[in-house]
Amino acid sequence: MESRTKERLGATLQRLTDDEQFDTITVKRLVLESHVNRQTFYYHFQDKFDCLQYQFDHKAQRLVGKVTADNWLASYLSLFRYIDAHQNFCHHVVDSRAYSEFDDFILETIDLIVERLKQSLKQACPQLHFRNESGLLLF
Repeated sequence: MESRTKERLGATLQRLTDDEQFDTITVKRLVLESHVNRQTFYYHFQDKFDCLQYQFDHKAQRLVGKVTADNWLASYLSLFRYIDAHQNFCHHVVDSRAYSEFDDFILETIDLIVERLKQSLKQACPQLHFRNESGLLLF
């Protein structure tokens, strides 16, 4: 139940931000549009920025899915297809005080893809070893 409420609040925030600037959206309006009381909102989130972060994290998990050597590029492209399909939403976030949340979404989604690809390669090729920039063995 908790998960569905958070998903509803996140989806409502995205829908509202699709039509107007993120900065103009209030928690009061968000809870009215979500049909959730204000106390429930604050049970799940500290503020609307926290809700936006949840929405971005939730989208990243859904966009990436299982990453393998065969499909990593499709996972990577899904991020940019999402941005293209939700241009108004992304634009309204970037042009707000929440612009850093959008930057974090992109970087964290790419990081998630890389980490899942590394896990997949490690399972498929146990003899394969990765090193970081300093030459330290990662696995």
